[in-house]
Amino acid sequence: MRRATLSDLLNGNFLLSPKMALRVGKTFGLGMDQLLGMQAWHDAAQIRARADEIDARINQPLQPTLHVQFI
Repeated sequence: MRRATLSDLLNGNFLLSPKMALRVGKTFGLGMDQLLGMQAWHDAAQIRARADEIDARINQPLQPTLHVQFI
């Protein structure tokens, strides 16, 4: 693993993909699932910090039009 790649990952310049988690796990003897879990926890914490900025509402679905065909 290149030093620049690891530096970018640690400095938050890109997200940890499953492929990268496997590579990091093999390099440092860590479990891929554990690394992906840490990434998911980090992503969730980032979103929680911005919860007030995120709009969430239920939109009313369009009413279906009933088409009746007489034969």
